[in-house]
Amino acid sequence: FLRSDELSDKWSQCEYPTFSGLLICYMLRVMVRFFEEMHEWRLVEDYKSCVDEMEDRVLSSFDLVYGKDERDTREVIDIDYRILIQGREN
Repeated sequence: FLRSDELSDKWSQCEYPTFSGLLICYMLRVMVRFFEEMHEWRLVEDYKSCVDEMEDRVLSSFDLVYGKDERDTREVIDIDYRILIQGREN
């Protein structure tokens, strides 16, 4: 999971890349806190660098899409992704 090229490859294939990118950032931040509590400083640093890199990628994609179509980008941000997830479970 820590290999950035692997993470990027999988992320680019997601059906909902915006939601997935934000979720990945959230999960990586949770892992940082978890490893901080465990005093696993090497893993903390590894995951912190992943957080930074993934956030940069997500923000870059937002910038790119926003530059092409501001209205559509705002609509994507406003989607209630919980409804999409619940729809898949039913």
